[in-house]
Amino acid sequence: MGGGEPGGRSVPPLGNQAPIMDLQHYHEFQRLQAQGRKPEARAALERFITSAGRGEERQAWVREYLERGDYGHRIRHELYESLIFPVLLDGYRSGDVWSTLWLARTAQNLYASSTLHALVELKSEQQLLREAHELDPSDEAVRESLLAALVKWFAYSQHEWPAGILWGRTERVLSSARRSWRRSGSPEP
Repeated sequence: MGGGEPGGRSVPPLGNQAPIMDLQHYHEFQRLQAQGRKPEARAALERFITSAGRGEERQAWVREYLERGDYGHRIRHELYESLIFPVLLDGYRSGDVWSTLWLARTAQNLYASSTLHALVELKSEQQLLREAHELDPSDEAVRESLLAALVKWFAYSQHEWPAGILWGRTERVLSSARRSWRRSGSPEP
């Protein structure tokens, strides 16, 4: 069993077409990884990546894989660097909203690789989401992702705000400074 069809069938390429992805290698990778057999799992993953070739089948697999979302916080680096990122980068460079959105959604993988991150000009998740929103302001998934990223950033930034702004300590600081100036005999500024 193998190949690029949902059932995992292996179909020989016709003429000069790219070879069909061998999903059997990916399923083998998943099985071996679940068993804790890391070296063998890595080898199966490398065989799958090698079988991926280029083209529409690869793009379809990447789309399905990302939208399924069962990869956790970050995608395994070999898979991201060799298979997923090139598909997203090609789409991003051609102004594809979906690819731009998914570059943002996989920002943790970008941040983990300075080489890949440089290929998108070191843009942040928010910058990529803003670009996707500019490409298609009506895309609900983009708007929701951008809003979520902004809320997350505001929540993170909140702890950096000066306490005086949040709790009115500014007046207490000024009163203390005035008392000190008076004691020193200096005129208040």
